[in-house]
Amino acid sequence: MTRYITENYVEEVVAQFSVDNYSDDSTYYVNTIYEGSTNVILRHDAYDLVGNPLQSPVIMCFCSTDVCNIDFETCATGINYNSTTSTINGSTSSTTNAGTSSIPTVTTTPAGTTTNSSLTSQYMIAFYSFDGNALDLYSTYNGTLMGGATFTTAGYVRQALLLSSNTQYVQTSFINVAYQSFTISGWISTTSLMNASIFSQCSARVARKCLTLGILNRYLFMDFFGGFNTTGTTILNASKWFHVAFVYDQVAQQQLIYLNGIENGRSAVGSTPPYTGTCQSVKLGAPLIGAIDQLLVTNRAKAANEILTDATLVAAYSFNGNLLDSSPNGLNGSGSMSFSNSGRLGQALQFSNTSALFQSTGLTALKTLNQSFSISLWLKPQVTFSGSSVLVLSSTNWCMQLVGITSSGALVFKINGMSSSAQNISTTNWIHLAYTYSQINEARFFINGNLVGNLQALFTPANSSVTLNIGGRPSTNPSCTSSSITSGFYQGLVDELKIFSRELSSTDIIALANP
Repeated sequence: MTRYITENYVEEVVAQFSVDNYSDDSTYYVNTIYEGSTNVILRHDAYDLVGNPLQSPVIMCFCSTDVCNIDFETCATGINYNSTTSTINGSTSSTTNAGTSSIPTVTTTPAGTTTNSSLTSQYMIAFYSFDGNALDLYSTYNGTLMGGATFTTAGYVRQALLLSSNTQYVQTSFINVAYQSFTISGWISTTSLMNASIFSQCSARVARKCLTLGILNRYLFMDFFGGFNTTGTTILNASKWFHVAFVYDQVAQQQLIYLNGIENGRSAVGSTPPYTGTCQSVKLGAPLIGAIDQLLVTNRAKAANEILTDATLVAAYSFNGNLLDSSPNGLNGSGSMSFSNSGRLGQALQFSNTSALFQSTGLTALKTLNQSFSISLWLKPQVTFSGSSVLVLSSTNWCMQLVGITSSGALVFKINGMSSSAQNISTTNWIHLAYTYSQINEARFFINGNLVGNLQALFTPANSSVTLNIGGRPSTNPSCTSSSITSGFYQGLVDELKIFSRELSSTDIIALANP
């Protein structure tokens, strides 16, 4: 092994792990495990392309025995280093001289496995769905409920973490986002608008060692401590679900805040050096009165379009042999349809009998009065003369038809009982439909990317989670009737259904209509 003299004692390099690198490949951040005569430490360094150090080393964590149980990402337990055999979880570790141009090639994945990768950034992710527990999806940073914290069934997606007092929160082990880009996002509903913390990790109350993501004086707030902070620009509303994303871009040395998918604040480029906190547990919601859902931690700076998708793509179904939702929310559909190999893209849903009804449930985003939304799908009717319902929204004791086929075989768009002019359709070609709503533009309808009609009416759903139905009227809402749409069941194909909690632009719709 290569030997170094550091702080008056001899150390041996045991293993090195690439942590992150700038996109221009000019700087490499490295975690190095050193074995001394009485202890083992994990040290953080930065090097240029030829191996010259670019900053003073930072001691991340250490232990005082020859056999340690160190997680090289978190300074917590989980990955075992054995000095006698120089192994990590039983596998031989990689050694390299930090003073040369050799770049580390051993990385750990979220699942805890070891892989070889050259010049590759690690994208460690923690995800908390809060569906009745505080477990991390990857079982790496499982949380513990503190102070009597519990869960609510009224989450943005299924259940959510419920915090009823300032002493309730979730605690998990150190999540290492120091010296690198990161994005932390989730859904929040709170009455703590003057001072609330969503995600905090503070190793010392000194500049850039104390990370707080939350709300300050009714605005979103991102803080590294010591004057390195950014404030949002929009006053928040109490008790309403909103999506937040906090981004640190290491390349630009910049903080960015997003609210409901839209940029809401940023620091100046080059004004914010990296967060440098080490080895401190994470607190989620300390303090915060309200609920947290779908919390995601990623160690890279997400792009604006990714965050917009996270915040506004409610559900997406490709119908390629299953009813799985590919959106961030995992709202898998239900129904008893078959699948056709003659889809618009891959396979499609086949509706051929009166019992064929597809349902996407738990659409919390569509339960709010005048909530903007859009629905996009491909349709290929095989029978039109009998008429049918195509798209219907429903919840408890409430139902609203959106799209249907008349007895004469024409397509009709609807909102709150009002109907658009009929559009003739063919049974031989695929048709792209888009239905959009906003309080400004109200209801607008598109066929194959072209605007074909609009209605001036308000969207007035029931104040409960909404279900989208395709193929027929849900039996739980017999009052959902229409004079223009024949009471029947759709017969034909449906493909590539997408539901958004925003009004799509004409450009967006043209792109969806021309895949």
